[in-house]
Amino acid sequence: MIAEEHCGDVRLLDQHAGSWERLCAESSSDEPFYRPDWIAAYLNAFEPGASVVLATVKAKDRLLALLPLVNKRTLFCGLPARMLQGPANAHSSRFDLLRAAGEEGSGAVSALWTHLKQRKGWDVLELPLVAEGAAAEQLIGMAREDGYKIGHFESDHSPYVPLSPGVAPDQIPLNSHFRQNLRRRMRKARASFEVRLRRIENPEPADLSRFYDLENSGWKGRNNTAISSSETTRRFYDQIARTGSKHGYFTLYLMEFGDTLVGGHFGLVYKNRYYSPKVAYDESYSTYGPGHLIVLSILEDILPRGFQEFDFLGPWMDWKGEWTTKGRKHTFWYIFQRGLYGDALHAAKMKAEPVARQVVRRIRKAREERRMAAEPAAKQAKEAGQ
Repeated sequence: MIAEEHCGDVRLLDQHAGSWERLCAESSSDEPFYRPDWIAAYLNAFEPGASVVLATVKAKDRLLALLPLVNKRTLFCGLPARMLQGPANAHSSRFDLLRAAGEEGSGAVSALWTHLKQRKGWDVLELPLVAEGAAAEQLIGMAREDGYKIGHFESDHSPYVPLSPGVAPDQIPLNSHFRQNLRRRMRKARASFEVRLRRIENPEPADLSRFYDLENSGWKGRNNTAISSSETTRRFYDQIARTGSKHGYFTLYLMEFGDTLVGGHFGLVYKNRYYSPKVAYDESYSTYGPGHLIVLSILEDILPRGFQEFDFLGPWMDWKGEWTTKGRKHTFWYIFQRGLYGDALHAAKMKAEPVARQVVRRIRKAREERRMAAEPAAKQAKEAGQ
């Protein structure tokens, strides 16, 4: 096995796309988030000028392992650091290294780690949003065995629904009261409107704009967290829609009551799994529960096609928990370079930063308590003045 490193910009991904996609198909981490087109969408949107590093392991020209990284100088907990960072953020959903199956893949990860620990010029290696059981955990284990300091914190606990043949969609919610309420709301909606679910596998720009506008019309728009609130974020999702349509894994679901769009999913369909990176609904129709009704309708669409899982992605939320109790833990992992400076970065991240966050939370809580206590007094003073 030969470990190599390839350096360049985002165009480097195109040069390795063929072997990268073949490795995806045979790896244990074959999900859309690890494909070269997905990583390219992240880089083009969020880090267009990034210095890209592809660490690879090959045997007889066959790619056995690959880890994409961004090489940067940055501030890490307020300290200057040379960082190797997985190219992913909250919009990426999850991140992992790719490896072949079996002992061959395990050996490739070992060769990859040997290359990284011998590589000069890094202080901390960050692997973000690693799902529990992912291949990257093997790399973390090897670093720990070699005496490198490791840091981690849990980011998301993403809900998912295992699907089985013959199960009716409206039998999936665990709570019987919720199931009854779901059926009642669907009957009420169908009594008042023509309810349609549109599955659009090659959406036009106008279709995407309808989804973006719907998302922006609600609380995400008010909080400036909607896709259209940020040019870079929209660039990412636009590119995912284009490349995902090209490779057959992007699907836009739109739910309409008559001619009115009331719900939407920016969805991914990949290897008999459905993923839901972004959802939107019209809050003025909340009495019908369009956010739940579109989930029910999507389940009705994918179950007959043999799908095995519905993955909500993102953090756990109460409304998602109505459908399942199962979730996947996602973790930010850090490997710190040996030596005094690596020890200092580890202490800053794993000791000082948690204490600082706790202090900030206490200060904010105290301020909120003072504000709430002051409101009755201010109201009384105003009434007395009147």
